[in-house]
Amino acid sequence: GVMEMANEGGKPEQVIGKSEIVKQTYETYVDDGKRKIATSLELPLKVIVLAELLQNEVQKHPHWDCRRTPHALFVDCIYIVSKKVGVKVTSRGIATKTKEALGIGTQPRPREWSSQFQELIDKVLG
Repeated sequence: GVMEMANEGGKPEQVIGKSEIVKQTYETYVDDGKRKIATSLELPLKVIVLAELLQNEVQKHPHWDCRRTPHALFVDCIYIVSKKVGVKVTSRGIATKTKEALGIGTQPRPREWSSQFQELIDKVLG
């Protein structure tokens, strides 16, 4: 939503709300393949944007060894973020929905790498 703040003239000034920023981030950074995943999972934009941020941080990390493809890593990150913010997802549900959307199901397997990156995950997701 848009918050309104009165400036000196007494007219309400529009301030960009958090949801707007999330939407802009999504539109700027999240590519088509990821949008398909996002749409198929029917998750809040906030989850997708945080997953995108987390994925980028993990991939930039010197210890990341690419054991998951970027696509699979994104799905893992969605799973981690959803659990963190209290959005109900299941591993099987994600696999089914990504299969419907993309023709290939991707099962989240964050356990394969997330323990090594717990500090980073906590930093990104605060």
